Amino acid sequence: MKKSYLAIGAALAAFAFAAPTAAMAVNVSTYGSRTAEYDTWGGITVSDISADSNDVYADWKRDSGTPQVLRNSRGNGTSEDSGTSSNKVARFNSCTDDAGPNTCSGTVYR
Repeated sequence: MKKSYLAIGAALAAFAFAAPTAAMAVNVSTYGSRTAEYDTWGGITVSDISADSNDVYADWKRDSGTPQVLRNSRGNGTSEDSGTSSNKVARFNSCTDDAGPNTCSGTVYR
């Protein structure tokens, strides 16, 4: 009986290490905004996730080029997309354009 449990355990362990896993998209958020990479860092999406009348945006940069701002001013439940490029996204954050200093997440790097 112990041998059969060991054989089953070994088979399950081998399957767990051999099974492919889906890559998880990286995202960051703060009150009111969420920014996520997509297409394996080919682009980003900025989403407004709060009905607070504040714009949301991401400060971001591709591997080559200057830093950019992707802004979403369309309101709660909407998203803006950077478009996909082979010039991959190197870093981004997520911000809410609220009263006083803007509320921003930490920056994530590829």
